[in-house]
Amino acid sequence: MQQLPPELTRIPLTALDVLRFLGRSQTDGVDKDTLAQGTGLSDIGVGKAIRGLVTKGYLNMDNYVYFLTEKGRQAINDVLAYDAAHQQGGSQERQHHGLQADLVAVAPQSLGTRKPGRIQIGLDKLSGVQEAVQLLLRFSSIGGSLNRGDATLTIEPGRVPAPISVDVTPDGSYNAVRVRVEGLQMLDMDEVHPAGGIFFDIPVSQASTNVQAWCGTLHLQP
Repeated sequence: MQQLPPELTRIPLTALDVLRFLGRSQTDGVDKDTLAQGTGLSDIGVGKAIRGLVTKGYLNMDNYVYFLTEKGRQAINDVLAYDAAHQQGGSQERQHHGLQADLVAVAPQSLGTRKPGRIQIGLDKLSGVQEAVQLLLRFSSIGGSLNRGDATLTIEPGRVPAPISVDVTPDGSYNAVRVRVEGLQMLDMDEVHPAGGIFFDIPVSQASTNVQAWCGTLHLQP
């Protein structure tokens, strides 16, 4: 079975997400905001990923713009080859990476101006959970307001937490509302681990009863 080179197993999992994004987009010379938007990582998470990639020589930085090195291009090939080999073996891949969960958001296909719409946010496909994990979900938006800024979930073995409801109201400043959901794992000694996240845009026109869904992967520490 295809395995990652040893050095790639010693960088943050979020760094692998950055390499995947750069491989999919086939772009070079990107800034931190572009990487955050492309990967769905939080500001803390993408910063940690960038530091790991620069330190290990996968990226070079010039005036806060990041460029792939030859080593970085080879790493992308290694990661994509690993992913392709594990497409039919997701359970083994999840076990290799530790605890994972899918972060899922379901929202209306469109919103009415200054009319609230409800977003359901929850977890799915939990893998490797052996004991309770505390997860803080942090919500933010551009072009609208949310009725809550965060929520705490307790992930327990064999149980999927109930989804969280968040109401979003467009303020009329844009033709879409961008919503970001960040997952922060609460560890001992008040330490916080950025686990990943998602962001999505909901068009503002007429309120729709149809829904759409977005999904991202959270990487949790055991």
